[in-house]
Amino acid sequence: RLERLVGDLLDLARLSRSEFSIQLAPVDLDEVAREAQTRFRAQAKSFDVNLEYVSSGEAPALGDHDRLVQVASNLIENALRVTPAGGKVRIAVAAGVLTVEDSGPGLAPDELPRAFERFFLFSRYRSERPVGTGLGLAIVKELVDGMNGTASVKSELGSGTSFTVRLPLDGQAATAIAQAGKVEATRETTG
Repeated sequence: RLERLVGDLLDLARLSRSEFSIQLAPVDLDEVAREAQTRFRAQAKSFDVNLEYVSSGEAPALGDHDRLVQVASNLIENALRVTPAGGKVRIAVAAGVLTVEDSGPGLAPDELPRAFERFFLFSRYRSERPVGTGLGLAIVKELVDGMNGTASVKSELGSGTSFTVRLPLDGQAATAIAQAGKVEATRETTG
């Protein structure tokens, strides 16, 4: 556990320096999410938590594949830590969007603005399942910022929590989505 904490602290220190490397390229968030889900399937089963995955197929974005797997993994790991036995963690992707939702205890309104701070939520949940170091969400925020994206959280006490990562689309994906939207808008106005 101490080794992992040191590793996470080193990651955060590297992220704060300009020489930290993030390779932006077209990625498929569907592949990213499936890879992360595979990593945590056994852990979810051992916690008696249903780890669900929802995708409509290819979900293009512009980002760093390996760093996005790390982002998804951190979000899933946190969700598994707080979700009670019999609950569920849901991963969903769409073009430029990755969301991880849990059926855990939720967050209070005053906790939402601080959710991505180092150790903030860890102190609240340290008595839960023994995973995490308290740095996962801070790492998520730094990595997503480094990919020109945004990370946000929605929650209500007693109703679970949803973390959403939004990433830019590469030029081809943005054009395809815009064209699909125009076709749909044309159908609505003519139909």
